[in-house]
Amino acid sequence: MKKLFWLLLPHLLATMMAHAQEEKDKTKLDVWLTTADGGKLLAKQPDLFFEKDSGDMKTHEIVYVDERITYQEMDGFGAAMTGTAAYVLNRYLNPARRDSVMTELFGSEGMRLSFVRQMIGASGYEIGGDYSYDDLPTGKTDTGLVHFSIRKDQADVIPMLKTARLKNSELKIFGSPCSAPGWMKNTGSMRGTGGSFLLPRYYDTYARYFVKYVQAYEKEGIPLYAVTIQNEPEFGPETYPGMIMTAREQADFIKNNIGPAFADAGISTKLIIFDHNWGLYSAGDKGFKYPLELLEDSIARKYIDGTGFHNYGGSPELQSFVHDKYPGMDIWFTEGSGGEWIGGFRESMKEFVSRVIIGSVRNWSKGVCLWNLVLDKGNMLQKSKRPEDQNCAACYGLMMIDPSGNITRMPEYYALAHASKFVASGAKRIASSSRHDSIENVAFINPDGSKVILVINNGKTDATFRIAWNGGNVVYKLRQGDVATLTWN
Repeated sequence: MKKLFWLLLPHLLATMMAHAQEEKDKTKLDVWLTTADGGKLLAKQPDLFFEKDSGDMKTHEIVYVDERITYQEMDGFGAAMTGTAAYVLNRYLNPARRDSVMTELFGSEGMRLSFVRQMIGASGYEIGGDYSYDDLPTGKTDTGLVHFSIRKDQADVIPMLKTARLKNSELKIFGSPCSAPGWMKNTGSMRGTGGSFLLPRYYDTYARYFVKYVQAYEKEGIPLYAVTIQNEPEFGPETYPGMIMTAREQADFIKNNIGPAFADAGISTKLIIFDHNWGLYSAGDKGFKYPLELLEDSIARKYIDGTGFHNYGGSPELQSFVHDKYPGMDIWFTEGSGGEWIGGFRESMKEFVSRVIIGSVRNWSKGVCLWNLVLDKGNMLQKSKRPEDQNCAACYGLMMIDPSGNITRMPEYYALAHASKFVASGAKRIASSSRHDSIENVAFINPDGSKVILVINNGKTDATFRIAWNGGNVVYKLRQGDVATLTWN
């Protein structure tokens, strides 16, 4: 017996070493889970490992991942630093608490937000009412822009943007106007009431207004990655600033005014058109036609870098219509707000993970930017306004913060974090597919070579599925409505 043991020992050792090497060679996946009932919130789960294909791949739904096929490069994920967001961060939190929150939102160990919107003047989420960077008494004009000033932004918005940039050096900031100064418009008001529009005689002045804005922010140490020409150009709100600008008007303004003005000033800030819904409420595919009509102008197109979209109507597939027609033009998702109208936690996660993040990115979005970064808890800063001055008192920020500094993290926070925390700036979307409809996903490869896949079970029942990659696969189960992010090297 002893002799047999010594005879078999080399074989046993070889088998053990081979098994150990096989275990060592397995690729580990890190997993984070948010459940549809909110019981688990971006919670780290036990590690998984890719196993060699068993040959029987028919037993579960399969998501194939292939980093050899790449698509758009990502700018990142984020939300808007509106006036209210900046005010709440700057005024409701003491310095230590504020630093902690900004680290959580922008820092390398936090959400790593890297794509942030800043409003050029008032948006309806300001403290102190409507304002532009060149406000004048009724009847006065300032074509020389002598009175141009970003002073109001220097109270809260600029300090908070500077702090965000300190937390994330890769932060990209883009600006969006809701309206030109009132004196440039047919109504004399920044409000969108009555379909107010920019008077053609002020097109050149307004272009120089954009130039001064970009230069003023640059002087503050805040370079602007892009500007959108007009927020929601086919909607004229009565209770906050807005301005109608047709596709033809936007094309004329770009090719004759702002495009040449930026070129003459040596400004490389990108120009983004449209900045409105996938589909405009009941207007069918009108939201799809607007950017195509604008991009048909070959002269304007020379100055345009891409198209921005919102989610208040329509579906993200419309982005691909624009991309397929003009593949050289980039696409961004530039606004989407959470709010009471969506429903509870499950419904909000579905909207923002399925439609906004997965939907828009699979349809060519380079970046995903939600609406308010933070708001005051209960929206009292909105509700305290006169009804004729209120914007959206039912909207959510990623965080809701009360005057004592207490924080509630909203569903949109977790939806966005499932992508922003793991997908780095400069990552590329890679091929990922599914045989069925329940498991929706989008996958990325980061600049360091690590892979990320974001998955939601959007079916009617719990689902067990396989992720197949590089000759191996891993089995995972998601309950109906659950969201998971899986990463591996």
